Amino acid sequence: MHMVSVIIATYNRAPRLQKALESIMCQQAGVVFEILVIDNHSTDHTKSVVAEFAKTSDLVHYVFEPQKGKCFALNTGIGRAKGDIIVFTDDDIVATPTWLNACLRCFETTDCDGVGGRILPQYPNSTPRWLVDNIQLLAGPIIIYDYGKETKKYQKPMYEFLGANFAFRKHVFGKIGLFNTSIGPGTPSMGDDTEFVSRALKAGLTLYYCGEAVVWHPIEPNRMNLKYLAWWYMTLGRYRVISDPEAVLADIKYIFNCPLYLIRLIALQILGIVRYAFNQRKFLENWMQLFINCGRAAEIRQIRFKARKQGH
Repeated sequence: MHMVSVIIATYNRAPRLQKALESIMCQQAGVVFEILVIDNHSTDHTKSVVAEFAKTSDLVHYVFEPQKGKCFALNTGIGRAKGDIIVFTDDDIVATPTWLNACLRCFETTDCDGVGGRILPQYPNSTPRWLVDNIQLLAGPIIIYDYGKETKKYQKPMYEFLGANFAFRKHVFGKIGLFNTSIGPGTPSMGDDTEFVSRALKAGLTLYYCGEAVVWHPIEPNRMNLKYLAWWYMTLGRYRVISDPEAVLADIKYIFNCPLYLIRLIALQILGIVRYAFNQRKFLENWMQLFINCGRAAEIRQIRFKARKQGH
């Protein structure tokens, strides 16, 4: 029988962590599992929340990771995991009772290396209508991963799995390595889950999407505004440069260390925002691309500035 290790990296979210653990502890019978809560140097009462669960169950384990950064916590969890299948989720999800059963069944029936589960948003009462109407467009800053209820082999144009609900056989980490600690929460860049899944695909691993392995993820009120979307897409733009070594090209024209083609795109997208001020979807599409390109430009300028400084 398979042993499943559920890894949760957490930082200062004790109340939400408690609800997440309650939902995971209510999994239907049929899966042998442990829960590893990796405390990434929280200053709230995270440790006592985990301790309360540990009093009544030997399934829950607390691990302290002093090095700040989500990927350090995840990698520590992988090292401590006893399971041959490792499931990752967030500290603020609510798992459905059949979550782990469905995930394990997908591994057993497909003999795959990794599984990405379905993530559905929990809308607070204050959610604006424009966000609900464009939820798939805003997937990313708003955490949602939904390709229906079926089980299907992962293939493009599907997005890479999200860290709130994905799993891998433990041997995968010996084959392709751990999570990249230079990116992800706690660093200037995002994309730790995307980068890992991309690495798995490049290594020829077999991945499946499991629509029956469902968790619910709350939409945080501070994400429901254009300011947050701008920050998120700008960070995405930085990640795209960091993950692409050819992003900084010597044979293109630069102005103030910024590629001329990006300056042109940014100008066009600013015009698009003005032009489509009363068309929600078009406005949001231009808003997204504007800040992705601003992030790309900012990262390229920083790389070129550092290169020149080192050159002197």
